Amino acid sequence: MEELKDTGDPASALAEKCAEVIQIINKMNRFAGNWNDVMPGQSKSSFLMLFDAMTDLKYQCKRLTKEIARGDTVE
Repeated sequence: MEELKDTGDPASALAEKCAEVIQIINKMNRFAGNWNDVMPGQSKSSFLMLFDAMTDLKYQCKRLTKEIARGDTVE
């Protein structure tokens, strides 16, 4: 959903991306898979899914930081 990455509250988007990273890592620990495996129903390896989620997380962190620096947060 690349086209939606700049919509909504940046803090909520950051929390969502943190949850995605946690979910990927927990699934790897739970199922004791190999990071290079492609899980059923997926088109990317677990590592690439984690890498993409971390990239999105960093983007949302920067987005929130910019909002806070501008003073645009709702209080």
